[in-house]
Amino acid sequence: MYSISLYVVSVAKKFKEYDKFNYCIYCKEPQKKIACHLVSSKLHSDEIEIKRIKALPDKSKLREKLIMRIRNLGNHEHNNLVIRSGAGELVVVSRPTGDTDHQPQDYTPCPHCYGWYSCLDLWKHVAERYVWHKSRNEHLLPAPKHGELMKALPHSSNEKCKHILAAMRANNVKLTVTFDGLDRISSDFQY
Repeated sequence: MYSISLYVVSVAKKFKEYDKFNYCIYCKEPQKKIACHLVSSKLHSDEIEIKRIKALPDKSKLREKLIMRIRNLGNHEHNNLVIRSGAGELVVVSRPTGDTDHQPQDYTPCPHCYGWYSCLDLWKHVAERYVWHKSRNEHLLPAPKHGELMKALPHSSNEKCKHILAAMRANNVKLTVTFDGLDRISSDFQY
């Protein structure tokens, strides 16, 4: 069976523990301090995005946004690899605490920043940034559905099946269809 998990933060600790790993989009390695890894390391100094980040002042908002975007893209790529393989740990923006009952299937990526949020919290995240995207005159799908379309499937699938799975309720039926490959059968039918 599939063993996808979430790292749960202990609520018993009195101090914050810096034990979260983010994945580098370039070298695919987990890093505790991804910003230092990207900017200070000579490994990625020839990348265009890193050159843009280094050209900006240290505490600028744009610099922070670019670093956040690269961090989220690396984590998004890692999470899709975990889903495809069926084993591993998802890297989410805000990790659940020990007293909550969150499952890995409860998380979906934001269609704008690629950070993975709980479906219950995604609407708040998107609402905070909606004005910025509204100015682009984009056609916005509801964020959870759009996020579901951005998730990888554990096996190869066509776009029709991806849309069907995105429209399904997040419950055991969807989980069974997603991981048991029953959507392959539906692709044989004419829509």
